[in-house]
Amino acid sequence: MLDNENLDFRPVQQYIHSTQPPAKPNGSPCLVEYFELVSKKDPEWAAGWLATQLSQGRFWWDPFTSFIASMSGADIERVAASAVDSALDVNTTRQRVSGLAASGAQIGARVVLQSLLQYERENANSDHPPGLDRGRVLQDELTEFPVNVLVDAVLEAVGSIDDFPSARRMLRILSLARLSQASQGPEGFASRLSVQAG
Repeated sequence: MLDNENLDFRPVQQYIHSTQPPAKPNGSPCLVEYFELVSKKDPEWAAGWLATQLSQGRFWWDPFTSFIASMSGADIERVAASAVDSALDVNTTRQRVSGLAASGAQIGARVVLQSLLQYERENANSDHPPGLDRGRVLQDELTEFPVNVLVDAVLEAVGSIDDFPSARRMLRILSLARLSQASQGPEGFASRLSVQAG
């Protein structure tokens, strides 16, 4: 199906800004249906196939991204790495990290957090361009992960840092989390973070 030159593959809900109909029919609905059948019969193969597709920049939309959480840790890690690839433009980065966040995968949150911290270290002494830059996009989308997943990723990262500025960055990131999702208040998170950092 993917080799069929008469088909295009795009999000099912994508709005086409044109008065002309698309040149090729959208093969995504059929592919989604086929993938869901295969994932029930052989979930391991289906997850590996999808991880390869996402790593190559294909199918970064729902419902494909909803399968990320069911992948193996190694597959999630390579999918997450492709989402935060520094060669991507900010719009593509936002789209991919948003899909990764919607999956709620903790490994994904860890990879995005590491990428954000690396970006901030590399650009600590430079002026950030006006508007959206890579760092802002990573930060915004990182807070779209479920708050418990984000907190666990931050606590894991705190265990490997030994400088105060990095710890402050962690607290700032936590302060941006959507705490309305949380079962414990911000004081609980701050307490867990200080224990881990101490």
